[in-house]
Amino acid sequence: MCRKKRSKEKKNSSRLDQKLSGTGDLSLLPTVFTDTQQKLRAWLEYVEQSLLKDKIRISDINSILSKKKIYKDLLDQTFEQEHNLEVLNEIAREYYSKVTIDVSRHIQSELTNYHDRLSDVKMFLSECLTKYNRLEKTLTEFEVKKNEFCLKSIDRRMFVCFFV
Repeated sequence: MCRKKRSKEKKNSSRLDQKLSGTGDLSLLPTVFTDTQQKLRAWLEYVEQSLLKDKIRISDINSILSKKKIYKDLLDQTFEQEHNLEVLNEIAREYYSKVTIDVSRHIQSELTNYHDRLSDVKMFLSECLTKYNRLEKTLTEFEVKKNEFCLKSIDRRMFVCFFV
């Protein structure tokens, strides 16, 4: 359902982009705006698709640590993208009075969409990191208990062997 909605949003967005670009209103926006917008859109599409395809496979502590690093890096990138979105919002506010109402509504809609998507990605990554931290802690505690048990077993066997 979410994919269909995003696909529909992309189609509507590209149709409106084509329609609006014919008016020349979008050409008033600085290239830094359009470049940053395209990079943000591409980053969101890449990360969302990566997270949708991501399968959780836990085999050992190293795979947990590896997955945590990947999610932490993506979360850091999310904060960078939020900064880029703030820059886009600042530029857009400067240009709202210079473009038509349709164009300003379109820009506001796009920026709101990016904000929502970034929030979703950030929340998902935060939840995953929390889960992986708990999993790492549980697995580490299990390993410690297992090693303690093994050492106690070895000590008992040695004790029994020594007195027999």
